Amino acid sequence: MNRWMILPAMALVAATSGASFQSQSVTRADRDLADALKGLTPGEPVTCVSATNVSGPQLIDHKTLLYREGRTVWRNDLPSECRGMESGNTLIVEVNGGQICQNDSFRVIEPGMSIPGPHCRFGKFTPYRK
Repeated sequence: MNRWMILPAMALVAATSGASFQSQSVTRADRDLADALKGLTPGEPVTCVSATNVSGPQLIDHKTLLYREGRTVWRNDLPSECRGMESGNTLIVEVNGGQICQNDSFRVIEPGMSIPGPHCRFGKFTPYRK
């Protein structure tokens, strides 16, 4: 009977640890985003950016990407979470017409894997400049 009482306690510890990890992850994402946009002012969002002139992306969290173009940082807030987006993963983007646009889809692939994750969609691109 003691064995059955230990399992729920262990599950509670695991759930609490997961919440703590998620909280640390959110804090790291907030810090990374604040560092990347420090001193910059947001402009009017646009639907497309040039795929050839931007570098990146920098994955902030499951819903936020940053691209850079010269002194401009383009923030993309996805319309919904893309659970496969983790630091170190690669985005596979099908570029049409030399631009990345709102509602274009992409997939995420983890290092060492050969099958990409589910399709995710870009949101609008907001420029941040000095």
